[in-house]
Amino acid sequence: MPPTPAPTRPRTEPAWLTVTEAASRLSVSKTTIRRWIDAGTLRADHVGPRLVRIPTTELARLSGCATSATLAEQIKRIVDAAPPLTPEQVERIRTLLQAEASVV
Repeated sequence: MPPTPAPTRPRTEPAWLTVTEAASRLSVSKTTIRRWIDAGTLRADHVGPRLVRIPTTELARLSGCATSATLAEQIKRIVDAAPPLTPEQVERIRTLLQAEASVV
């Protein structure tokens, strides 16, 4: 009779990541992670002279895992900051939307 496999524990998300792990998860270089830490964009804790750990919550925040209210606020800020459309731009958008509507 073959041996039964040992029970496996569910994998849990680590609370802290290395610079390399954070860079891999965000698809950026380790240098970019270090720059973000230096600039204050990404919070990290120095646990030694050269040892840095980044909370996984920071990656979620930085990667855009935001609530819909936060997303709506971000969209509103972008729209509010945009310059008003010129009449030519309005007409161009109208033409594009009408052409799209006729295709559907």
